[in-house]
Amino acid sequence: MFKSGNHRFLKGLNCKHILNLLRTHQGLTARQLSEQTGLKIATVLNLLKNLEKHNQVVRKERGASTARGGKKPLIWDINPHFGLALGVEWLSTELRAALINFNFELIERKTFVFPAKLTDSQKVEFFVKSIEEFVATFNTLQRPIVGLGVGLAGIIDPAAGCVVDSLSFQSRNFPLLKTLKACFPFPVFLDNESNVGALGLKWLLPQFYDKRNLLYVTLHQCFSGMGTGFIFNHQLYRGRQNSTGEWPVLFSPSFFAKLASQLAQIHKGHPFIDLVRNYNDLSEIFSAAIALAEKNEPIALEFMRFVSMPLAGRLQLLINLLDPEYVVIGGDILEVSKYLKSHLEQQIFNEGLIGKKKLPGLMFSPFGAYTNALGAAATVMADIYSPDS
Repeated sequence: MFKSGNHRFLKGLNCKHILNLLRTHQGLTARQLSEQTGLKIATVLNLLKNLEKHNQVVRKERGASTARGGKKPLIWDINPHFGLALGVEWLSTELRAALINFNFELIERKTFVFPAKLTDSQKVEFFVKSIEEFVATFNTLQRPIVGLGVGLAGIIDPAAGCVVDSLSFQSRNFPLLKTLKACFPFPVFLDNESNVGALGLKWLLPQFYDKRNLLYVTLHQCFSGMGTGFIFNHQLYRGRQNSTGEWPVLFSPSFFAKLASQLAQIHKGHPFIDLVRNYNDLSEIFSAAIALAEKNEPIALEFMRFVSMPLAGRLQLLINLLDPEYVVIGGDILEVSKYLKSHLEQQIFNEGLIGKKKLPGLMFSPFGAYTNALGAAATVMADIYSPDS
């Protein structure tokens, strides 16, 4: 996938190539690295020894000897104990934090709920206090925090480090990255939550290492907000203004009024219908629907079919336009994934423009509601490993 440069390239770039190859292959010999990068084996060995000195790689084991026999070659791999990467998804009502090691294993996760009516500055203070509390439970002397990634819904400018427009902040163009960098002793990265979610799936799931085009969809907070992230030709696509993937709310009061009328035609008099019609609290509606669905109540299963329709419509549009290899859905919607998946697949196939043989794979993220937090942690890994960072 990636090719290293020759001796004229910076040493750091070649190190990133080697680290990335070790990451995606779970260990390689110096000769294999030489063959894949085009670097001389002596150069590769020097780079490996330098990375070992900095605790980034380890001598894992010895591989199989050649047909001629002789000494077995040494296998080099990423050092999982090099450090810890911290990722946080910043939602309008809460923070979701996740800590991973360099084997991409989840060490810990935690949710922090914002107190009500905080100003933007108070939210930042709460964020810093919460993360310091989270990190304090680990021995960071043995495994230091090597970076913090933050994913936030809305239009984010990663280069400028500001929140251009987001429901999480009252101010526009809030200089969040500069503020956070002044509070922590390690590097901090900022991006849109759906972008980091897409990047995390690409980096954390081996099944996606060789996939060129991925579509990630995240639905949070009672499934009203929707964001999408795109991986094109192995790279995160941001668009001209870093505003790709932001969508209007998925459900509206008029949608639920119509849904209540349709349910009433089939299940007249059921108390759940009034709950849907009143549309006072989305969380209450979906909690009731999940409870009824667990009991196989027909009205709940019909409800799930109806609410899958607007999501399927957007997915059809994106699939027809982008033709990805995989579509991955993450966020709070995973609470109802087992009730939605078959409906989504059926509607996408029946009404899409592409044939059945060309349908992309459809899956719900194995990381659940913490997909974006883990993706934010992956931005730290990408900065260390990726030749393109």
